[in-house]
Amino acid sequence: MTAPTPTPVERAGDLDLIQRRTVRVLVLTQAVGALGITIGIATASLLAKDLSGSEALSGLAQTAQVLAPPSSRSCSRR
Repeated sequence: MTAPTPTPVERAGDLDLIQRRTVRVLVLTQAVGALGITIGIATASLLAKDLSGSEALSGLAQTAQVLAPPSSRSCSRR
């Protein structure tokens, strides 16, 4: 049994429609992802404040989230 062959997009209008829909989906998913990251960073600092009992140490969670990815990349290269 053979798989059906995909049909090519025959009209330019169909291709434009597909590209617009794809771009909209990509933009929406990027926005939702950025919102999730922002909420995660804010929540981590609130949790750090509750656990440590100090507002000064609550900023440490945000600093760690910002600095950890670049430092982990440099450590993995060695």
